[in-house]
Amino acid sequence: MTRRNGISAIYEINILDGAIRFCTTIPDFKFVDTIKIYNGKLYFIYTNRIESESRMLYIMKI
Repeated sequence: MTRRNGISAIYEINILDGAIRFCTTIPDFKFVDTIKIYNGKLYFIYTNRIESESRMLYIMKI
């Protein structure tokens, strides 16, 4: 995972040759937390920076 300007990018890397097989970004959400992948879905927590106590779990199909 990398972050550029707060946007997170997820990479799938081939363990045999180190080549990047797949890359996706999490659009519309800057500085997400706790990223997990399960059964082809990406789960992450986003904290609203204006309302710092507001945390939501999001699911994105990859």
